[in-house]
Amino acid sequence: MPNIRNEGNPAAVAPRDEVAGREMGTVGIVDGRLSELAGKFVSFLETGKLPDGTFSADVFCDFTMPQWRLQAQGSDNVVALRLAGHPGPGRVPRSRLDATETGFVMEVEERWEDDRGSWYCRELFRADVADGVICELSVYYTGDWDAELEARHARTVQLITRHAAIRLVYAGFDRTGRPLSGRPDPGLLPSSWHGRLRPYRTGSSQLAL
Repeated sequence: MPNIRNEGNPAAVAPRDEVAGREMGTVGIVDGRLSELAGKFVSFLETGKLPDGTFSADVFCDFTMPQWRLQAQGSDNVVALRLAGHPGPGRVPRSRLDATETGFVMEVEERWEDDRGSWYCRELFRADVADGVICELSVYYTGDWDAELEARHARTVQLITRHAAIRLVYAGFDRTGRPLSGRPDPGLLPSSWHGRLRPYRTGSSQLAL
């Protein structure tokens, strides 16, 4: 692939499964145009097809993976870099978007399947935006976890659920689980939390974390 600066041959990355629904949270003030651009970028991650108005013609990508680093310049070459590692479709079931002075930062989880099984990874993207499109992109990628590694991690590590407060606010609760206003929607919370909702003394619902 021309204009892709490669310091070696990285291990192949598995293809993805078909596109599915997603949960996107935002933190702080994110305007509609930035949210729309981030949505286009997520669509690109899920389908491998770049929506119009996502990248500038000369977009630059700096991609860091465990023990390796790749770079590409130009929209076609950045797409090629992505497809070289993830040629098939997949899904982004969860993401978080934060606006910055120069663009945005997005944290995502990706899932996909191939003939070897199910796969999972986490990525952090820092995007600089100019004239409404992404002009520079830094990617930090955990590497691919297969089902066996996910299962071993679940048996071995007790996570603290660092996004709990963000998900509560997104669903209409404050950090303690008390409804913020109106009618909160427990359906926006992870299903594993539903059994932990309990009546609040005003008759609303409260989530005990």
